[in-house]
Amino acid sequence: MKSSGRPRRGNRGFTLIEALTTATVLGILSVGVTMLYTASLRMYTQGQREATSRDKASLALERILPEVREAYNVDYPGPNLIVFTLPKIGTDGHYAVDPATQALVAGKQVCIYQADSAGQFWSARRYVWRMDRATATAPWENRKLIVDDVDDLSFTYAPSVDMLELVQVAITVGQGAYPSYFDRTEVGEVFLRNH
Repeated sequence: MKSSGRPRRGNRGFTLIEALTTATVLGILSVGVTMLYTASLRMYTQGQREATSRDKASLALERILPEVREAYNVDYPGPNLIVFTLPKIGTDGHYAVDPATQALVAGKQVCIYQADSAGQFWSARRYVWRMDRATATAPWENRKLIVDDVDDLSFTYAPSVDMLELVQVAITVGQGAYPSYFDRTEVGEVFLRNH
């Protein structure tokens, strides 16, 4: 039998060079898999923050815009709040109309505003609230939270000559902490139907 020139290993196991080479390759693969996992986790977390910010901002607009659309009059549009009057609903479930002028009768006032977690105006404003009152002189009541994690809320009111009054709402919702903070601004606008 001819020898191939290589020594036969038999049951001797691995050489030190083979073991070190294997350990090095496995180490490089481990680092690569760990880096890939970390990057994937970071991208997933950022995607979750983006989706949460977008969903919260969109949901807030879906709750605010339909009620503003029903407004009889915008009493005060401000940078962080809007006060508007809804038409009064009669006993028949339809809008109440003044028999003399055939104009809609003013109903309850609604205020949507940015405030703190307790609904107070004067501290850290990260929440959007809604409250209403029966008349302009009655106390505000029925305070309800619309959305949290709000960075900014603004209302722009544009009265027009042809009575199609436009209200634009912009809301910015943020998620996370520096340096991976993400915020999303959603803008919506409606014409007042009952003006």
